[in-house]
Amino acid sequence: MAGPLAGIKVVEMGLWVAGPSCAAILGDWGADVIKIEPPSGDPFRGLFASLMGTPAELNPPFELDNRG
Repeated sequence: MAGPLAGIKVVEMGLWVAGPSCAAILGDWGADVIKIEPPSGDPFRGLFASLMGTPAELNPPFELDNRG
């Protein structure tokens, strides 16, 4: 079943949590979301690893907010 935003394209340029999580919801509703990050990447991407003190292959909070 297509969502109410099927056929809509969204270019998401947000960082950290609010922008990406909003775009994730738009994607859940059927929009095609394209995330654009700065060359150094989204700073939130490496935050989990720095808090853990070791390199981490996954960052669950980042993956949740940037799904789709």
